[in-house]
Amino acid sequence: MSSVKDVAKLAGVSPSTVSRYIRNACNISAPKREKIKQSIKQLGYVPNFNASILKSNRSNLVGLILPSEHNLFFSLLISRLYEALSGKKLIVLYSKNNEEVKSNIQTLLSLKVSSVLFVPVKYSDSIARIAEKNDCYFLQLFIDCFPQFDALTINDDLGAYLAVKKLLDNGHRRILLLDINNDVFKQRYKGYTRAFTERGLAADPLGALTVDGGEDLETALINRLSEYPATAVISVTEVLSQQCMQVFNTRGITVPNDISLITYDDSMWAKLCGHTAVRQPLDEVVDGIKGLIDGETERPKKVVIDPVIVDRNSCADLNGL
Repeated sequence: MSSVKDVAKLAGVSPSTVSRYIRNACNISAPKREKIKQSIKQLGYVPNFNASILKSNRSNLVGLILPSEHNLFFSLLISRLYEALSGKKLIVLYSKNNEEVKSNIQTLLSLKVSSVLFVPVKYSDSIARIAEKNDCYFLQLFIDCFPQFDALTINDDLGAYLAVKKLLDNGHRRILLLDINNDVFKQRYKGYTRAFTERGLAADPLGALTVDGGEDLETALINRLSEYPATAVISVTEVLSQQCMQVFNTRGITVPNDISLITYDDSMWAKLCGHTAVRQPLDEVVDGIKGLIDGETERPKKVVIDPVIVDRNSCADLNGL
């Protein structure tokens, strides 16, 4: 098995230069970098990250724990973080519940990661204790459950408010908020009701429908629309929106002629379908995460990013009808 010394000898550089190259140090000339790269390729050398971890007691690994449900925004986030975290390696794990979040945190800490980025399910004393006993940076994403940790969240109150306001301006009064049953829904529902209240209107309790991962969305949606004949639906993930469209298509319901639709995340699918969307600015999210990891802000720091409405043609104007 080849070693750092073997690579250094073949490249004609010192072993310390090879080590700096492996750590993505920028103070190495382009010719030397190319020689080291070719030497590593020729020798089939694989860096021993365990050795560097033992030396510094900390790796250049960043752990990211995301919910296991498919979400295009998370896929884009992974890709962008991978590019933005120069000099660091990103490890992505998935969890279905709080116990899996805790287990994944323990796994990442065993790898001596420098940072743990995670989407919490709810506050947990055991997770808090684990963090207190380990010299590692913890950052909550999108849900702020731990007051002692930094957090980067989206202003979900504002996102729902902007979506409802858009529909109210277009003359809609029966607006269905379709959401996942979690803590973020509570923030969105505040924005939902606030938009109605500002118009002097009362939000109907039937205007919010939350679903769990294993629930039959088609049955739940059809039953709710029979109770609450909404003229518009705000769907908070791309997956929920696609499921909505499947229900609409099987029932011969068209958007926006029969029902209006606002989706979240402004994916390529939303653009192709011409759906109005609540967009979470990915560039700001990635820059915010990077700034927090790099310690550019005081701690604990709570960063809140405002979403925006991208207006297309999936919202019918009912004024004057």
